[in-house]
Amino acid sequence: MPDIGLVELLLIGLVLFLVVGPERLPEVMVQVADIFRTLRQWSEKLRTVVTEQTEAFKKPLEQECDPLRQDMYDSTTPITTEFNDLIKQGKVTLDEQPKSNSEQTPRD
Repeated sequence: MPDIGLVELLLIGLVLFLVVGPERLPEVMVQVADIFRTLRQWSEKLRTVVTEQTEAFKKPLEQECDPLRQDMYDSTTPITTEFNDLIKQGKVTLDEQPKSNSEQTPRD
């Protein structure tokens, strides 16, 4: 939505006053208010429909993804447990960084 300040509103009001005239200005303002009210209602209805439709697609997808999430968790748990045991034993530290190819000793 455009950012309209007080100066812009006054300018729009002045142009509207000059174009429409003082006699018809209240009638035109009522019509403009009705148009904005209708647009706001349409916007709210559209937002509601989009939300309902996305929720309708979201629930079945989540139900299909839940077993996959559980499988991923089940498959990574032993690795995580083993890695944590190695850290506790002091065989691996988290601040170690792999050596680059130039730092490695050449193989014969």
